[in-house]
Amino acid sequence: MSMNTKTYITALICIICAVYACTEARHSEARICETVSNTQSSDYCADTLLFHECMEIHLQDSVREAFVSRIDRLIITGDTLYITDTKQRSVVAFNTKGEYLFRINHRGHGNKEYTDLIDVAYDKWKHELLFLVYPKAIFHYTPDGRHIRTTPVEEAYTDICADSTFYYLAEETYTNGIMTDKALAIMNKNSLNITRTIDIEHEQAPFCSLGRKLYSGVGDRIWFTRKFDYTLYSFSNGIALSDVIVNYGSREMGCQDRSTRWDCMELARYANENNYVYGMHNICDGQHTMVFSTNQNDINVMDKKKHSSISYRGIVQSTYGTQLRHYAVIDGSDAKCVFFFWPEEYDSARRSLRENPDITMKVSTEYLRLLATTDGRHNPVLFIYTPR
Repeated sequence: MSMNTKTYITALICIICAVYACTEARHSEARICETVSNTQSSDYCADTLLFHECMEIHLQDSVREAFVSRIDRLIITGDTLYITDTKQRSVVAFNTKGEYLFRINHRGHGNKEYTDLIDVAYDKWKHELLFLVYPKAIFHYTPDGRHIRTTPVEEAYTDICADSTFYYLAEETYTNGIMTDKALAIMNKNSLNITRTIDIEHEQAPFCSLGRKLYSGVGDRIWFTRKFDYTLYSFSNGIALSDVIVNYGSREMGCQDRSTRWDCMELARYANENNYVYGMHNICDGQHTMVFSTNQNDINVMDKKKHSSISYRGIVQSTYGTQLRHYAVIDGSDAKCVFFFWPEEYDSARRSLRENPDITMKVSTEYLRLLATTDGRHNPVLFIYTPR
């Protein structure tokens, strides 16, 4: 068998698997699927080619309450930036100048308190911050951090999002040794009635998390993803919209033995060694392009008109010439995404310049100025972009 024939057969099998995934995942629903081809690039892409309106924010860290240990989700509404830090189980608020405002931290065992913060979203229609917490509930807060009410929930959920009429809740697929049969719950804001959707036939990595699963898109659109599934599911006002299947060809793991149960470390090692993609997340939905990431920590840019996507290793920040790979999606009134320049990264850069003085001649004065202004800082520098 010739190499061209083998390549053709491999591509054909993966396309069949993609179509099967679109129908099998919700065989009881009539949904439209659009397939988008993906091309892998080994390069970094200039930020100006993918985004516009870069906003640079240096987060204040002069007081300990302003320290951010990790960034799980960001929300911008008006001039306020909210950072969800599930490691500290709280939300830290800054203004868009990076000045610390306040922290929402209601951990405890009393009324209006939680023991664990799972996810946070912003309901732009009701102007509420939504805290998905444990014990199982949704806490509703005003933008200045005052508790409004509590909505109890019966099941274990991992993510939350909202459109004008519904709350969307990603189900914990494997709890107490039992696998759920649905992946997503849609709750009416008024009646609190729940509709469950997207069938689950198997769960190959029940204890492995890839990141957030629910994201706000343009207008009223909500996007949902899951592991070992190359479909970007979309909803609006509780109704399923057209989905997008990203065809990664021979890089897909979805065509393998579905009885395989993966350990998280083994899954990551196997996927990295073989350049396999097994999930998508960080969906930033723009007017003409969509940006998202995979387990390969890459930057995927989808052209909505051309129905194609390209995977880049990361972006090059044009002002400083530095490479950025890690980003998150910003919820709020507009679709935006944010890239981080963490303290350990600029500490490492300063150390590299000290050990290799010749490199100093090759970097921009703007980059050297950035390193000087971040010396001794605890919080990251944020670069906020709007997709084209």
